[in-house]
Amino acid sequence: MGLDFGAIFKSKQRVPDSVKRYMQWDITPLGRQKVENYQGPTTPKFKVLAALSMLGPSNIEEIAKEASMGQHSVHYQLKQLKDAQCVRVMGGEGVQAGTQM
Repeated sequence: MGLDFGAIFKSKQRVPDSVKRYMQWDITPLGRQKVENYQGPTTPKFKVLAALSMLGPSNIEEIAKEASMGQHSVHYQLKQLKDAQCVRVMGGEGVQAGTQM
């Protein structure tokens, strides 16, 4: 009788890069409020929020183009903004709830 360590120590599922590329991101009411009331220097986080505010729900490629940033930088900023509840991931095909980005 062996132990099933996979069941004991479940690892977080990762979203493949091919899926991340097409995930739709949207700005939350809190994020929109921050964009409208922002009076500081133009930071990467602000560029991403401003791009989402202008574009509406968009994927990383579209946001990167609007913000004039690299896709990896945009993805990093989106993860930070998601943790701060300023952006959210829209439901999409192939994206499971509870997966790690």
